[in-house]
Amino acid sequence: MITQGKWTWKQNRGNNVYEHSVRADNGRQIIAELSGEGCTKEEVKANARLIAAAPELLEALEAAELSLNECTRHLLGTGPIPDPEAVALTIIQIKEAIAKANS
Repeated sequence: MITQGKWTWKQNRGNNVYEHSVRADNGRQIIAELSGEGCTKEEVKANARLIAAAPELLEALEAAELSLNECTRHLLGTGPIPDPEAVALTIIQIKEAIAKANS
């Protein structure tokens, strides 16, 4: 089980743009600390964003798995037609999680 809640990233105090941390909602629990050894500052920021998006990405993947299973059962003739609104919401959830990882 991962740490619950949304995670955020930020540049650590000081002038080193190569150091970032990812924290849980409460702001106190550190999920990860990143440094830029062997990376550009852009890579360190991108890695921090990706780690901070992990809970949303996992949730979106779990929702996508359910939706794809329903679609597959329908295509195989073993299940009802999936709810189009639910499928659309899953796609939105996936897009939002990807956007968080990339922004």
